[in-house]
Amino acid sequence: MTGRWLVSGLPGELRWAALDAEGRALDFRVERADRPGAAGDLCLGRVVALDKDLEAAFVDIGLARPGFLPLAGLARRPGEGEALAVRVLRAAAPDKGVKLAAAPDAERPSGVRPPVLLARSEGLLEALLALTDAPEAILVDDEASLRRLQAALAARPELLSSLRLAGGAEAAAVEAGLSELLAALLDPEVALAGGGRLWIEPTRALVAVDVDRGAARDADALNEAAATMLARQLRLRDLSGLIAVDFLDPSGPAARAALRVRFEAALAEQAEGCELGRLGGDGLALVTRRRARPALHELVSEPAPGGGWRREPAALAFELLRRARLAAAAPRLRLLVSRRVALALQGPGRAALEALGARRGHAIELVEEAARADELPEIVLG
Repeated sequence: MTGRWLVSGLPGELRWAALDAEGRALDFRVERADRPGAAGDLCLGRVVALDKDLEAAFVDIGLARPGFLPLAGLARRPGEGEALAVRVLRAAAPDKGVKLAAAPDAERPSGVRPPVLLARSEGLLEALLALTDAPEAILVDDEASLRRLQAALAARPELLSSLRLAGGAEAAAVEAGLSELLAALLDPEVALAGGGRLWIEPTRALVAVDVDRGAARDADALNEAAATMLARQLRLRDLSGLIAVDFLDPSGPAARAALRVRFEAALAEQAEGCELGRLGGDGLALVTRRRARPALHELVSEPAPGGGWRREPAALAFELLRRARLAAAAPRLRLLVSRRVALALQGPGRAALEALGARRGHAIELVEEAARADELPEIVLG
């Protein structure tokens, strides 16, 4: 297999991408320890409420909303406040919590307090083990992640031979490449060959996609390019639910039929779980996609005042720590941050903050500034 994998790990957050031989992203994922919820994830939760009318329990697994656990069929009914191993059946949506099933046979590590993610259903390791051919390189920018992968891939020597630690400039390139890819996948605008562009805008009810003609002359060719690119973007951004696509008006029935064939083929190849419904003569297409895990923008963003999305505090905290990890050696390092980012650094980002201090040989100073915007933290050396 040609191409490379890029892996960047911090305690609490792992980013990874699979790239083809031309450097184009085939897969991208952000894994956050504080954000479980993909279908199949195994969690240790705590029962926060019981509802007799619904015959269900509500279980805190560390998300904004408690998960819904039907009680029918359980050998023993849990009590309020009880720790309970559960598996996610359906990922959370913006207005719905996860659906859960009890996992009574799950192994529970001693000393672990809920809520906590016990096992991820389809993370980096599972993606690597699914490969039939080893990539040219699996570049990992931190030693802890490298050691975990070496242990987990011991039975796959062809993958072990591709695995190596990126250091110095190469580590900086891994981090920069993943950060740039994340920024691109959060951008609603996607350029298309020939001068057009896609606008991909998730809303509460659906994902709205518009094909903008721009400087493109051939509407049918642009539609087919847009269909191929959109299927890829659905995969990379983990978009699901109802997706409404406003293509340019096809030139006629034959062009519309060709567009449907192209779109269905691209969806089948790039975005599992999709079904293409309507594709009218006006270019409006409706796609539904099964929700397997939270969308990328839901993992790292929050609704912005006035509409759209902005990076949420914990995502900004991890981004800041990644930058600080690459900062030059100095006897002192201060992080100037907003109140919300400071709280995130002391919450989901605490382990990564402490690891950074241990790596640099001194405690990291956290300076909270009331007037500082969340998205404008500053690193001060010396």
